[in-house]
Amino acid sequence: MKNDTKLEVSIQEVEENVIKYKKLTDPNGPLFSVKKTEIASVLYGNGDVATFSDTASDTFFKEESSTKPIERNPQPIAGNKFDETIFAQKSNQLRQSYQYYKSRSKKGLVSGIVWTVLGSVSMVVGAALITDSGYNNGYGNYSYNNNEGTGALLLIGGLVGGATFGTIGFVKAGKNGSKATRIRRELIRRNEPISFSVKPGFNPATQSGYLSLKMNF
Repeated sequence: MKNDTKLEVSIQEVEENVIKYKKLTDPNGPLFSVKKTEIASVLYGNGDVATFSDTASDTFFKEESSTKPIERNPQPIAGNKFDETIFAQKSNQLRQSYQYYKSRSKKGLVSGIVWTVLGSVSMVVGAALITDSGYNNGYGNYSYNNNEGTGALLLIGGLVGGATFGTIGFVKAGKNGSKATRIRRELIRRNEPISFSVKPGFNPATQSGYLSLKMNF
């Protein structure tokens, strides 16, 4: 107020010259009024401060009354094209996209593990063949068979194939998993379930059918 007093209130009505309000400590109590010309400034609940002159009081309160409510879960700023796509999709589309990327992530993880294991096995077999390629001929000399070449191929092939395709699988798993997580966060922000299913049932006691809804958040 212009007399340096401060009031914590809930504005109820805005008339031409008077503001009617209730005390925050007594929301069901009486209705008080104060002249606009007696108000020095207004501090909003979100921290904004507004001041106005005697002639601008009407304009100020018209603007104040039309202020939009603050969103509890505002849409974040899109950091890339994938985020823009997510924000533009409907919730049903997001659920389908989530299942798609989640499935791709699992396939990539399985592929990475399989190729890593196969590469390791190939390297072990190749090393064993190379080790066994020489043998004592009984006269103090070593002779060699063709296992050495096969062992070398298995060793090199296992190393290159396992490292290359295994890495590709793990990279795909990580990228698709990251996209699935990003979609999941958007669904949670919208208070939407990740998945849901409807199943029919029958109750023999009441001789009636029903539908059960299962939602996963």
